Amino acid sequence: PRCIGSIQHLKSKFGKGYLLEIKLKDTQQVDVIDQEVLRLFPQAARQDRFSSLLVYKIPMDNVQSLSQAFLHLENAKQTYNIEEYSFSQSTLEQVFLELAKEQEKEDFHLDSSFRWKHLKSEEI
Repeated sequence: PRCIGSIQHLKSKFGKGYLLEIKLKDTQQVDVIDQEVLRLFPQAARQDRFSSLLVYKIPMDNVQSLSQAFLHLENAKQTYNIEEYSFSQSTLEQVFLELAKEQEKEDFHLDSSFRWKHLKSEEI
């Protein structure tokens, strides 16, 4: 696909959502934090875990209002003794990496279909 527009336009149009990073004071809380994130954002998916850092991908449609999202995250920070968190829109780099992955999948699918047809025609 062609990508023309301002940075914000491209991030809004092609970005898959938000990135939530949570740094824990206590690594024993991972399961509890996972449950709380899913309660706040039902379609959240944990992407990575590095010791005390948890990274989640949050779909845009799980966030009705940014102010509400931050209010809930601030409450969770106090309740679960979270050291810090970051809630941000996908970066332009992440958007392009996602687009490149999608294009690669499409190319692979076309490639394998072509090879299959080509192999079948050689058998005849």
